[in-house]
Amino acid sequence: MQVVEEAERDGFDLFWVGDHFFLPEEVYKRLGGDPEKRDKLDAWTFLAAVAARTEKVRIGTRVSPIPFYQPSRLAKIVTTVDIISKGRVVLGVGAGWFMEEAVAYGITWDKFSVRLDKLKEGLEVIKRLWTTDHPSYSGKYYQIQKAPFYPKPIQKPHPPIWFGGSSDKILKMAAQMGQGWIPSSELTYDKLEKCLKLLHQHIKEAGRELSDVSTAAGIICPAIMSESPSKFWTSKVESLAQLGFEEAIIDFCHERVPPLHAIEYIRFFIKQIAPSYR
Repeated sequence: MQVVEEAERDGFDLFWVGDHFFLPEEVYKRLGGDPEKRDKLDAWTFLAAVAARTEKVRIGTRVSPIPFYQPSRLAKIVTTVDIISKGRVVLGVGAGWFMEEAVAYGITWDKFSVRLDKLKEGLEVIKRLWTTDHPSYSGKYYQIQKAPFYPKPIQKPHPPIWFGGSSDKILKMAAQMGQGWIPSSELTYDKLEKCLKLLHQHIKEAGRELSDVSTAAGIICPAIMSESPSKFWTSKVESLAQLGFEEAIIDFCHERVPPLHAIEYIRFFIKQIAPSYR
């Protein structure tokens, strides 16, 4: 909580949190956790607490796997956090990628094409609940019948939906239905460039403007800097800007960065790097 409060004080725009039951063993080994007790707080419950402790910073998941949820329930959860935050929620969505957590928690692990279909249907259910009075929907995987859904989210027509992933089909869905795209921080610059060009192509084919779909890419924050902080951050941000990304995410999830160290990075970034790109 200290990190997000500092980020808001320093003027950061958005705070993302991962949405998982637990993560792969190698993540805990890398971050110094216990692989036998793979702990993880619930994303949306945590964001509700963040919403109550902040006033300006937008908050969202990177990303919530729709096939792991009952979409109508997720619609209610996100709406509640949107109301608590007075309209600052971003719903990041994906098809899910971690089979082990699905199987461990009794969630059917479908092939990718089915998970994509569930993602698309689930979003249709969520958007109808958010924007329509007593909506019905009858799909292959999800159904609602004249569902009373009140209160509605504060944001109109609904909270922005960002897609996570780098497959062609995910990029196409983001272009057709989304307000933003967030790739994995681990993608190479070549892969990011290819995905961004493909996203732009799909946006044009969908009859939308490029400005309709925002983009944000992550920069993995190293636990120990191998070069000067200014040179490291400037080179990373400049590379993303040259590719065409609009926002940069400081990603603390890939290396062991203690909270106080993270706060130091945040303060340095906002004072030394951000002014050149605002």
